[in-house]
Amino acid sequence: MINIILVALILSTSPSLIAGVAIDYTGYIVDSYCWNKPAIGSFPPHTAPPAGCIDLTKSPESHTMECIRDVTVCLNSMVMLSQDTTTNIYSKKYSFDAASTLSLQQLICDQKGTVKDSSKLLSSTSCNPGAPDLSISNGGHALSKIHVVGEATSAGVISNAIFNIDGTPSVMYPMTTSPAFKLDGQKNFPKCPTKSGGGGSGGGGDTNSFSSPDGHWTAKIMALTETSISWKVTHDCKDAGDTGWFGFGISKDGTMDSSSAGSEIYTCTSSSSSSASAGKALASQYWVTAKSMPTNGKELTASTCTWAMGKGTMTFTRDFKANNNKERTIEKIGATNFLWAYGTSKTIGYHGGNKGTISFDVSTGGSSGSTIPVPALVAIHAIAMLLGWGLLLPLGAMFARCCKKDIKDLSTKGPFWFVMHKRLQISGWLLQLIGFICIAIYKGEQQFVGNGQLHMWLGLVVVILGTLNPVVAMLRPHPTNDDGEKTTNRKIWEIIHKYLIGWNAVIFGLVNCIVATLMLHSTAYTFDPWLGTLAAVFLGALSGGSLIVFLLWHVRSCKAKTSLVNLKNVSFEKDRQQQQSITTSDNQNGGNN
Repeated sequence: MINIILVALILSTSPSLIAGVAIDYTGYIVDSYCWNKPAIGSFPPHTAPPAGCIDLTKSPESHTMECIRDVTVCLNSMVMLSQDTTTNIYSKKYSFDAASTLSLQQLICDQKGTVKDSSKLLSSTSCNPGAPDLSISNGGHALSKIHVVGEATSAGVISNAIFNIDGTPSVMYPMTTSPAFKLDGQKNFPKCPTKSGGGGSGGGGDTNSFSSPDGHWTAKIMALTETSISWKVTHDCKDAGDTGWFGFGISKDGTMDSSSAGSEIYTCTSSSSSSASAGKALASQYWVTAKSMPTNGKELTASTCTWAMGKGTMTFTRDFKANNNKERTIEKIGATNFLWAYGTSKTIGYHGGNKGTISFDVSTGGSSGSTIPVPALVAIHAIAMLLGWGLLLPLGAMFARCCKKDIKDLSTKGPFWFVMHKRLQISGWLLQLIGFICIAIYKGEQQFVGNGQLHMWLGLVVVILGTLNPVVAMLRPHPTNDDGEKTTNRKIWEIIHKYLIGWNAVIFGLVNCIVATLMLHSTAYTFDPWLGTLAAVFLGALSGGSLIVFLLWHVRSCKAKTSLVNLKNVSFEKDRQQQQSITTSDNQNGGNN
């Protein structure tokens, strides 16, 4: 009855409808972006995230309200589907004019509900790599059917529509609000307002921009089209005057060089080093494939780079897609890893700790500090050094220190302590050498620069000592002379091998492992946390294990000393009794004489 009244109301108040066809229909609404998606790989057309890639021709109900509401290109335009009763396949039935679309957007924006983890992204094997996982399993809400009354043209375009969610006829859209319902965001990339008449979806803050944690660097989206995006990047350089440089990059994995695959970087310098534009502010584009100073930059004549009143500003426009093999794609939907950096030199120079990675979704405005996958060379370096300086080398030193008298000849190749000492030290030496080579290759031209200076220099000293000591070991002199006395050369050699090099290397090596673990947990590093956690657990287990071994060894030594004292006491008592017996016997013999 309500539906009939609505249709009658529309027909009586809208003369323009007489030329059209009145409709009263209930069906699923899906966004045009997903519906118009072509086949990708093995996935058919008309697919939508999340994981599993929903085939909208078969299961539009598995699509979610959050996907349409929270992804700007999806909220921009929608279509209504109908189902073939014979094949059960869905197809497009209606689209909407601008006014009806706005009413439908008001309905969508008015729906409550948030996902459990909006930062979760679809895998690279999904039909829409990098898209937010707004799935039902991740907390999203399945689509309900939408009821609409209005007028449809012969082309299936609905105008003057009134909507309600199927089953709730009392809440109809458009809904009169004060102020009037209005979308935020850019053209073709609308966003639900912070507050709408029916409650809105919540939110707040400038979702078109993201900044460095210290606030000295900011990137803001100034305009969006179907194919391109315009940026304004600013750098607060009040402390350095109107001089300096700053950069904005697009990375595959959050690293400066995308793990050697190449990152696209834009820079704005307060002074150019080129002869053609010497002394002028310059915007440039680089393709960076190594952790070294960018070179061979391309001047961006269509961009701006200005420095005034303690602020540097760069503006540029680029396509979402990569147009050549020296550009990276900016995802329309889903997170892209952006790089930021700045320095105080007039031309591009080393940034020190003024750099970072931010994962940002240009469609929703969601951002977060991005974690970088641990590079293989860094992982090998860390594991090799932890095993070498955290376990094998200290253990080898302990065998030489504690086991000479306890275990003597359990090996045909010499005393057991010596065989174990030699094998452990050689293994540890080899691991620390592998670890050193890996990190040297990874650092490239950036040796001994950036964060972690203490770890770098202490590590160099430890590696030098650790490499030198095996050489000293091979030069060891014979322990005794012909008289069985320790020679002077042997005494000097032991001082060098054990104390000047050996124990210093072991102690500083362990200290450096601790320094590295603390460094990985600091805010200066954005690697995936597993490496720092592994190092902390390893060192914690090593410390606990070493303490237990020390206590057991100490208790055993005390028992051995107690047993030795008791044995000496027994021996002394036997000697005393024997001497007393001899004395008594002598006295008796003397008396007899």
